[in-house]
Amino acid sequence: MTLDQTFRFLDLDAETELHGIEAFFPAWNAGEHVAFFSPHDDDAMLGAGYLMLAAQAAGAVAHLVIFHRGNAGYSKPTDKETIVEVRKKETVASYRGLGISQNNILRLDLPDFSGNAYLGMFKPVQPGQDQSTGTFERLLVFLRKSKVSRLVFANGFREHIDHAAVAQSAILYGPQAGDPVVVDWAEPWTIQSFIEYSVWGNFDPVESIRRSAEKNHLPANRAIIANEAAEQKIQSALQQFHSQQAIIKGILENRKERKIDQGYLELYMQVDPRPKLDYNPYKQSINHILKKKK
Repeated sequence: MTLDQTFRFLDLDAETELHGIEAFFPAWNAGEHVAFFSPHDDDAMLGAGYLMLAAQAAGAVAHLVIFHRGNAGYSKPTDKETIVEVRKKETVASYRGLGISQNNILRLDLPDFSGNAYLGMFKPVQPGQDQSTGTFERLLVFLRKSKVSRLVFANGFREHIDHAAVAQSAILYGPQAGDPVVVDWAEPWTIQSFIEYSVWGNFDPVESIRRSAEKNHLPANRAIIANEAAEQKIQSALQQFHSQQAIIKGILENRKERKIDQGYLELYMQVDPRPKLDYNPYKQSINHILKKKK
């Protein structure tokens, strides 16, 4: 699947088309490692499938991190005891269709609807229980040792408690992968880009306000347009999730809303995980107040 004939990249803030993935991921180099954080096994494919394909076409090594085990994702009571193992097999088959091998899939196996309880270095324990580690060390070591330079993660705005946990993990852990802390775990490695995808929910509108107070930006500020062949490749891979068809039926139906004359849309929100405090507006305000006093 050739990059330039399959995908187009846009900057929605600047209202311009970008010249390839090099502008979508600034200072891009072939061979970079791109990690896709997925709340459940099918989410990254539903929300970031085009970018998975595009990044690999541009020479990336793609990694998939699945946070939750999918134990709540059964539509028939009789599937309750087998759903986790079934989904594991479906995941391998599905992402193989997008070029991601089983060796590049990391499963954290957190229980569904519980991700927030595992944020941090340690998770809460009941009196008398042994201290139990959270996801911080495992993810930080993964990001460093895999030399992840681009982090793509699920939108956490009013979508799902597990999606919120993934977004928090990316935004709060990601920058610390490059910090000179707990260096005995693994050598620090700086992530260059952070970008959110949406499975079905809207992006946080506060982020667009933060980006610019002068213009009413859309929450998403990046887009990929994919051709019919790319969309069919995603659809084919999604069919491997046999156990999830009833659950994702509405989401699959909504994919029709992505269609435009030029192809199919996939939306993203570029995120600064550590927005620096800008003192200049405060200085101007304080100077104005002090001048009025005189």
